[in-house]
Order: sequence, then C-alpha cells, then structure tokens
Amino acid sequence: MKLLLTVPILARPERLDRFLARNFPGTPREYWRNNLEAKTRINGRKAVKGALLRGGETLELAETPSEAGPSLIPNREIPLHILYQDRHLLAVDKPAGPPCHPLREGETQTLANAVVARFPQQAELTPRREAGLVHRLDNETSGAILFARDAETLQSLRASSQSGAMRKIYLARVEGRLQGEGRIDFPIAHHPKSSKKMVVARNSAEAKKLSARSAETEYQVLSSEGESSLVRVEIKTGRRHQIRVHLASLGHPLLGDKLYGATQASSRLHLHASEIILLHPHSGEELSIHSPTPRRI
Repeated sequence: MKLLLTVPILARPERLDRFLARNFPGTPREYWRNNLEAKTRINGRKAVKGALLRGGETLELAETPSEAGPSLIPNREIPLHILYQDRHLLAVDKPAGPPCHPLREGETQTLANAVVARFPQQAELTPRREAGLVHRLDNETSGAILFARDAETLQSLRASSQSGAMRKIYLARVEGRLQGEGRIDFPIAHHPKSSKKMVVARNSAEAKKLSARSAETEYQVLSSEGESSLVRVEIKTGRRHQIRVHLASLGHPLLGDKLYGATQASSRLHLHASEIILLHPHSGEELSIHSPTPRRI
C-alpha cells in the first residue's frame, strides 16, 4: 500500500535517507539503502539518497515499510562463542567473514541466525532480522559484539552506543610505519560517487556540502614490524567505516582494506574489536568485555 507523508518544517536541512530512517526506527537501515531510490518520490519526482529535505515536501512511498521485517531462520551450524551473558544482554565473539545479520529474506549464514538458534526469544525483538543487535561490525571485522535480550535493554544500549558512553576499543594493523598517538576528528560522510564508501570532510565547507557527521577516533601505535604497524584504536562515535576511513585519511589504510587504498596483499581486513566497556543498563555495574586477540592481527 502506498504511503504519503508531508515533511514537517525542519530546523535544518536533512538528508532523505536519514529522515526516513529516523521516522521508521523499526525498519532496517538496509531497507532504505536498497530500496529508497526505487520506492520513493519527492513532490512527484524520483528521489535520490542524497536529496536534502527542508520541510513541506510531499513524500510518496511505494509501500509502507515493515516495522518488524521478515523472521530470522535459526542456524545452529554456525558456531557461537559467548563472551558474556545474563538475562538482559549477550556478548559474542564474531569471527571475520560472516555478516552480523541478513540483508535479504531467506539468508541464513549470519551471526543473528546463530544467535536465534540458541536464544529463540531474540527473534521477537524488532527489527526481527537483527535479533537484538546493539551495534554492527563490518563483515571482515572480528571481535566482541553485543545483543540485547529485551526491548528496554536494546533501547538503552543503542543510546549508550550512539552517544559515545559505551567505549569500543579495537586492534588494527595498518600499512606503513605509523608513529606515536593522536586523535582524528574529521567528520564522515557518504562518498558522493560510491555507495560502498565513506569519505572524510577536511574542512567545515566540505562537511556542510557533504552533510558529514562528527566522528572522533583516538589511536596509539603499539608496535611496528616491516611495513606495517599494530595500533590500538578507540572510537567515541560509531559511524560507518569510521576506523577504516579515519586511518586511511592519515595515509595508513588497514592492511587488506583495498576499498580505502591498501596496496599490500592480505587475505583479510586486519581489524579486531578487542574490548567493549559499558555500564550495565540495569545494575549500573561497569562491564569490560574482552575478545581474545587473533593469532595474527
């Protein structure tokens, strides 16, 4: 069924995809990435993802987005290494390779499929295909990742993750001999010519043009060997590809990250979510959840 929306007057211009994601919080973000241009019109004209809304526009959606989404198919054949669990939250160790959750109906080879096979009640959380997923890791990133086990905890943990109150520490191996420590605070935006990439804005004019969002990454070089360096990274925000694009902006892309300019051959993306530090949303206790360091990172 078609849906017509009138955009309210906005305090400042907002990208169409962000407006829709904000107004349909139960709909997976991938729905808009995959369907926005084909299923949305602005004032009768075909929409584009980067379109800016100012208020007063009429949006026509070809269908009413599903708030819950398709159900997950349990898959017990996928190993699940649990780092921490209680009745409110679950932390698991994600291997490099599998996606966090399905992007299409019928997919079964994801971490969320493994979670609902052991914890069937996770399938009732919305969006259903995320099984209570609090935050995401790229497919080729390994390490600690959180799932909430009830709706209240999910809301609380996602707010903590997005605000920066939840600390996320990574180990990354980058190309070249990076030295010392520092902070990168370039805002991050979707690449204007590639839906697969993000890009940093190096000044305020560029940030405004690209509708870039603030991002902060702290790094400390732990060691160097040959033509690579092992780096401890902590992010204060959680933008898409944040660590990858920030380190690449220094001229030191992650080893194996061809998307952001890596030239050395590698079989994987060298990024590992090493530790998550958070306050338990119910007890207030500080939790430090560690993922074992891979033999080669």
